[in-house]
Amino acid sequence: MLVICPKCGKIIDATSSKEVAFCSQCGSNFSISDGKKLFDRQYALIARQAYVELNEKGEYDAAIEDFNKCLEMKKSDLSAIIGISLATLYKQDFLNINFDKIQPIFDKYDIYLNEENTFLFCSFIEDVLKETKKYLKEANSRLFNDGKCIARVYLDNYEKSLKDILGLIDFLLDGLSISSEEEKKVFYEDHNLENDLNELKNYVLKLSEIRHEVLEEEETLDDNRIIIVNKKAIKTYKAFIASEIFALILLALFLILGISLENNIFYILMVIPVILGVVFYLVYYFLTKKKVD
Repeated sequence: MLVICPKCGKIIDATSSKEVAFCSQCGSNFSISDGKKLFDRQYALIARQAYVELNEKGEYDAAIEDFNKCLEMKKSDLSAIIGISLATLYKQDFLNINFDKIQPIFDKYDIYLNEENTFLFCSFIEDVLKETKKYLKEANSRLFNDGKCIARVYLDNYEKSLKDILGLIDFLLDGLSISSEEEKKVFYEDHNLENDLNELKNYVLKLSEIRHEVLEEEETLDDNRIIIVNKKAIKTYKAFIASEIFALILLALFLILGISLENNIFYILMVIPVILGVVFYLVYYFLTKKKVD
């Protein structure tokens, strides 16, 4: 059992059958229970920070660094390995493709795909499927003009990426074959991951058969990122969510006042936040629909 010394912060592999642990670094004795709580708390803090960096801030190098700290604390922790893998995928661009880097990340560790890890692995596959489809859509939209690639460097990277994607799909299919059958059924209620992977594989194989030429006057992208973040759209979405929360708070307030004061007027006033919520939604819907159209 791994614990942390409350005095100096050293991680110690303590015997779970004992109640007290000894720290060879600072010479102190401490309760294993306290040390375990401190270990779990510190791991949770680092993991939470890593997930925020990965999913909210888009700080992928920082996320990888923190997920590696998690792996130092818990060897072969699949959630951290998946975090590093997703950050590696998310940080790629059209000049630096990382599909071939995912399997080596997993190969560093001994992973047992029990029920808990199968759930994590299946979730990871869903994320990889989305990211790969997103990449292929953007690549075929932005790297090609009338069937010709805009530059040789992009074409070389694109053709290599197709081979790398096929290798990654085979790796994921191999992982599924040794995963917990019971846990896979949870995902197969909605869709069959093996079918999804094979469908993507067939699509990539068809793309691999196409022989592209390069434009005579080569071009470069203004932004090599695969997905260019629309900051204005994000602000609009945040404003919409804040408006809906305000309407819900107002609704709850009128409900509480109606119950506590036994006054029917507050029940009638509940119509106001309901109407506001609908109006906020319609405004957001038409704003975003207009941008899409």
